[in-house]
Amino acid sequence: MLPVDEASPAPQGGVTAHRADALVAGVRVGSARAIGRAISEVERDSEAGRRVVAALATAVGRAHRIGITGPPGAGKSSLVGSLIHAYGRRGQRVGVIAVDPSSRTSGGAILGDRLRMEKNVGASGAYIRSLGSRGETGGLSLAASRAADVLDAAGYDPIVIETVGTGQAEIEVSEVAHTRVVVLPPGLGDEVQAVKAGMMEIADVFVVSKSDTPGAERTRADLIAFLRLRDADAPEIPVIGTSIVDAAGVDALVDALVERGARRPAGVACGALARLVVRRALRMTEHELAALPQPCIQDLGTRVSRGELTLAQAARAALDAVRRPPDAARISGSTDRFGAPHD
Repeated sequence: MLPVDEASPAPQGGVTAHRADALVAGVRVGSARAIGRAISEVERDSEAGRRVVAALATAVGRAHRIGITGPPGAGKSSLVGSLIHAYGRRGQRVGVIAVDPSSRTSGGAILGDRLRMEKNVGASGAYIRSLGSRGETGGLSLAASRAADVLDAAGYDPIVIETVGTGQAEIEVSEVAHTRVVVLPPGLGDEVQAVKAGMMEIADVFVVSKSDTPGAERTRADLIAFLRLRDADAPEIPVIGTSIVDAAGVDALVDALVERGARRPAGVACGALARLVVRRALRMTEHELAALPQPCIQDLGTRVSRGELTLAQAARAALDAVRRPPDAARISGSTDRFGAPHD
């Protein structure tokens, strides 16, 4: 039986901070209950969750983190199930963070990915946890990274992060992994050109799923041809066909992942989180500026058109206007009511 999230629903207000130490101790010995509660707390970004993250910091960094991404219907969950089997045969316990579309009613994960993965996995020792996407990419990436930290500290290696299959979450969630696997189904044809603008450019490994079906070899050939158009000094990217029907290609994929894991650069996840901080700041800034009254923006635009302000000065004035405390609105001297300098 697979370890699952055995924790009972959290009491009102979540786990209190003084119990964080008990969660940390439970995670370190591999308690499924403690792991489940710890992930719930870090996903909520509660005080206890932050204490857990800090306490586990010295035990994190050993596991190879693998991002599995690709369009809906590519067979990502089935592939993850096959990877659990393959790594299990090599004596390794896989931790899985499966990002599911959130329920519109409850906001929680629908758990479809976890149900598909658990089927016929057997006594592999894997741990599977679903996170709800909740329509939030940057926050989701942080939650997935922190959940992976918990599994890392609990001794799971590798840790697979499977994304929901749509939008910017594909890029951001996979960035918190050391190795990014892009799964594509057969028969894409010209659609490869559209896909490559996003997901394809983050790939360290390509997988053509359902390789036992018509069109699989053509899709694989298209990918190889696409990769040949890159710069001569670009790193080699494997293109591996897999099938869950007869497990074809799965061992070859694991071999490629093990090789990648052995030479993975240090600090990749931290660098990705730093980039997420920048993205979050940009989104917050956009939200702030959206609240600025339209006449203010129009007035700044008029002043730019008259040559009274440069674009940079106008942009800074807009930022200052939305962030200035209400009682600081009265500006005298060399600046106007937007904080922009007069000539």
